[in-house]
Amino acid sequence: MREGKGMEGKGIIHSATSPSNGTGKKKRNPADRYAYPEDFMQFWSEYPRRENKAQAFKEWETEKKHNPKFTHEKVLQAAVAYAEEVAGKERGFIKMPSTFLHRGTWLEKVYLPEEATA
Repeated sequence: MREGKGMEGKGIIHSATSPSNGTGKKKRNPADRYAYPEDFMQFWSEYPRRENKAQAFKEWETEKKHNPKFTHEKVLQAAVAYAEEVAGKERGFIKMPSTFLHRGTWLEKVYLPEEATA
């Protein structure tokens, strides 16, 4: 915590971790105001690195629209498998969720039986 610039002796304190919007209330993350679908939130809760939810949701929607192999169950299975694989690793070595979802990267972590027999 530090005293506000130019406010010496006024007792106004700003926290680096809880920015204020001037009303004394903490700023809200705009992504928290959006109601994400339940299937995405299940993925989000299983994924080992929860950062940049809005970008991850954008990639989720893109994959859902353009990837014929996309199903909620397969992506969830891939997220669980990836979480197990990276358990104990430093945060910097874990893919961002948007990267994991981008252009079928998640397919590397899911077993697709229809491809195994083909």
